[in-house]
Amino acid sequence: MARSARTAGSAPRTIVFAAITAGAIVVAAVLGAGATFALWNSSANASGPISVKSGTAALSVSSALVMSTAKLYPGAAVTGAVTLANTGNTPLSLRVTGLSAGTPATVFSQALTIGVGPGTAAACAAGTVTSTWTGTAATWAAGSLAATVAAGSSATLCVAIALATSADNTAQNLSATVIVTIDGTQP
Repeated sequence: MARSARTAGSAPRTIVFAAITAGAIVVAAVLGAGATFALWNSSANASGPISVKSGTAALSVSSALVMSTAKLYPGAAVTGAVTLANTGNTPLSLRVTGLSAGTPATVFSQALTIGVGPGTAAACAAGTVTSTWTGTAATWAAGSLAATVAAGSSATLCVAIALATSADNTAQNLSATVIVTIDGTQP
C-alpha cells in the first residue's frame, strides 16, 4: 500500500484547525466564567432612617454598708451587708477596683484583710458568706466578685474585715476607715 504524500495545502489546514480549537476553548472559558456577569440584579435601601440608641450603665448604693460594732482582736472578723442597685438598662458584672484602709497607714490598718462576696444580709450577719475577692491595704488587686446584676435589679454583697492573727500589741486601741470601691462593667 502506498502512502500518500502530504500536499502543500495540508499545513494551513492544521493551523486553521488548531486556531479554531483554541478559539472554541477561549469562548467556552469566557462563557463559563462570565456567565455570572450576565445575570440581572437589583438593590433597594431600607425605607426611612434607622435609629439606634446606646444603653446605660449605672450602679448605686441602695442600702448602705452597716458593719458589726464588735471590736477586733487577732483572728477576729466583723461583717456587714451592702445592697447595690443597677439603675441602668444593661447587666453589670461586679468587681472590686479600689481599697483603702486609712491614711496614714497604721500597724492596725496594715493588719486588716478585707473580703467581699455575694450573699444575703442574713448569711452575711451569720458569717456564712464566702468571699470571692480578698485583699489587704498593703497588697490588693482589682478582681471579679463573680456576681452579675441584671438591669433594674439589685445585689447584696457581704463585706468581711478580719484582723490578722499575727497582729501584735502595737495594733491595740487603733481604728481605720476602710473604703472598698466596687464597679460594674458590661459582661
